[in-house]
Order: sequence, then structure tokens, then C-alpha cells
Amino acid sequence: MRVRRRSFVRGLGAAAVALPFTRLLEPGAKAQAAFPRRIVFFATPNGTVMDAYWPGSACSYGAILEPLATYQDRMIVMRGLDMKSAYKTPVPKDHLPDFSNLLTAIQPMGQDYGQMSMSGISLDQAIANAIGAETRERVLNLGVGTDSSSYPLLATGPGAMFLPEISPYRAYGRLFEDVTAEPSDVARVRAERRSVLDLVGQEVAALRCALGSDDRPRLDQHVESIRELERGLAFTGAGECTAPMLGAELDVKANANFPAIGQKQMDVLVAALQCDRTRVATLQWSNGASQTHHTWVGVDFTHHGVSHGSEGVTADENTRRGWLISIENWYAKQFKYLLDKLDAVPEGDGTMLDNTACVWIHEQQNGGSHDRNDMPFVIAGSCGGFFATGRCLDLNGRPHNDLLVTLAHAMDVPLDSFGDGNYSGPIDELRA
Repeated sequence: MRVRRRSFVRGLGAAAVALPFTRLLEPGAKAQAAFPRRIVFFATPNGTVMDAYWPGSACSYGAILEPLATYQDRMIVMRGLDMKSAYKTPVPKDHLPDFSNLLTAIQPMGQDYGQMSMSGISLDQAIANAIGAETRERVLNLGVGTDSSSYPLLATGPGAMFLPEISPYRAYGRLFEDVTAEPSDVARVRAERRSVLDLVGQEVAALRCALGSDDRPRLDQHVESIRELERGLAFTGAGECTAPMLGAELDVKANANFPAIGQKQMDVLVAALQCDRTRVATLQWSNGASQTHHTWVGVDFTHHGVSHGSEGVTADENTRRGWLISIENWYAKQFKYLLDKLDAVPEGDGTMLDNTACVWIHEQQNGGSHDRNDMPFVIAGSCGGFFATGRCLDLNGRPHNDLLVTLAHAMDVPLDSFGDGNYSGPIDELRA
């Protein structure tokens, strides 16, 4: 006997919808999240100006964070996290403990330039090791002007530091070489795609009529969970992945191109997340002891020289403070660019930003004094509802290891501790 394909699909689909719903909707059961969680680390050098950064208990954004005010209800601004591991003896020279502790939370080995070696894996790599098999790229590590190995941020393990990719063009080639669909092809694929619930709609309706009044709400709930899952799966479907437009190739090492290269890196990064090429990414701006001249905000001295009053910078402290605030405000605008790109991608009832944790991390609290206590951190996005956003929290001396553990938990990586084993435990105050 011949069975028509549409009849077979409908029968199979109706059975698939009906069979598991009573088991899946037992009291206390949770539907699987429709969209993947993602994490992005946005790293900047030379600390901040704390009194211009910290919004206070009233959470009123000031000179540095003002560009991010439109996202205030979707962010957590933090201070009071101490990078305790960076003070473990023997302490490496100058800036060497700073970026190197930031994502590893363990003191590197060696005390001077050319001697230092990372002592542990960075958190991006640890998360990628746990979930990276689900995507084409385990993790995407990008940089802007980060071509010096003196101040490493990233490591795959002890003694295994590496530098991020500084060319958005090379990153593009690796991530999107297979994406060739024309816009008309994308539209056609979307139009042809049909939901299994659309195909078996009449059969599901008949099943609902046959059920008792107690079971109907449970079937409705189950059908909606399938619909939400289909919406979540849609973003990986054929034709959904669109590569970014990078334009003419620029010199990635030219100081004048620093802002443009940064935006191209963020375009690549967001497209990689949207296309589900990866779910873990880092973007590092400049190196420790940054030699970048932020001429686009009127500062034609090195960032490091401005923070230290060195390298030809003879301006008074108040003038240098104003320059540092301008530089930090500019980085806040770049962070907003990243959030805007994520927020422009719809996912279910929200956007890709809602399913992501974008974490702004600083090399130190104060670049001039190399202060690693009372560190500033920002989380934007709730990572699929994990974080309770819209707050400003003073964490009163908690080790920053605890934040790294909490971020791993947000990505469903169940770490008990991370980095230096003397400091561990998630920060429950951050949870929704």
C-alpha cells in the first residue's frame, strides 16, 4: 500500500506531538531553552577612573557609562571585586600580573619581561572546552592592536598563552568562507520553510478535543513549547547565516584604523554568534601598558603614558584624569556598539542580547597605581535569564575568581572553583 508523504508526515508529526507531552509536563518539569546561551568578554587596558565610572547605590550612570544608559535595565554594574590572585607572591613586574590574572584568576610564573608564563587556563577556553563541540568554532578570540606577547590575556593551559586574531579579514575567511547565499535565496528558503505544527495542525486539534479538560491545558503548554523550540532552531536553518560586509581592507596595525578595525571585529563577532559558528568569544582592545593614541577623542599621547604621567606626558593630574575619562567613555561607546548589534537580532520574544552575557573587563582598577582591588566589571544581557539585571552592586572585596565561577555557571558549566583554589564559590547575588 502506498502512503502519501504528506499523510505520513502528518501522522508521524501528530504522534510526535502527542506522545511525550504528559511526561514532559509533569509538575516541576522545565522546557528546554529555545536559544543557546552565549558569552563575550570585552577587555580594555589601563583601568578606569572609579569616581566617574561608579554609578552609586542609586545606579545613576555618570561620565563614563552614560553612553550605556539605554541598556541600564539590562546591565549589572559592579565594583568591589578584588583580583586577589594578582597579589600572590612572587608578584610579577609592573603590568605583568594584570591581564594575565584577569581570565585565569591565578598568578603567572616569572617576575620580569621575557620570563613570565601563564599558570592556568583562561575562562573562555575552559567554557569552550565544555560546550565548544556544539559549534564549528570552540571559541572566537579577537583583538584590536594586540600584537604584543608581553601582556597575555588568553591561555589554553599552564605555559600555553596565545594572542588573539588581530585581523577581521582573516577571522572572516575562517568563519564565513562557505556562506555564499544571495539575499533572494535567503528569502526563498525562509518562505519554503514550514513548521511541523503547521503540517499537523488538524490532527493536534482533533487530539485536543479527545482529551479531558484536565489534559488540554497541558497539551496546549506542550504545543507552545514545541513552537518556541522551532523558533529557536530557526536561527541555524539554511539561509539564515549572513556574513558581515567588511569593506576595503585596512592596515590592522595603523593607530588611525584602531576604531574601524574594532568595529569590523565586532561585526564579525556578532555574525559568528548569530550564525552559531561559536557561543564563546573574546575581544581585547590593545595590550597591557597600552601604546594606543586615542586621537579620535583628542588625546595624542599613549594611553599608558596618560595614566602614568610618563612617555612625554607632562600635563597636570586633573587634565590627565579628564583624558582618561574621555578614553573610557569612548570604550563605553564601543561596548554599546556591540550591544546594539546583538540587540538588533530577534530571538523569540527578545533579542540575541537577552541570551548573551557581554562582560566588560578591565586590566586593573587604576592604571597609574596598578591597583587590582575594587575592580570594575559590567555584565550586559541576562544570559537567557540567568542574571538579574538593572542593578549596581558593590561586592565588598569578593575575589574576582567568584565572578568567573558565576559566569561559568551562566553557561551551564558547573565549576566549583576556578584558578587559584584559595578563592572559590559563585556570587548568588547576581542570580535571577
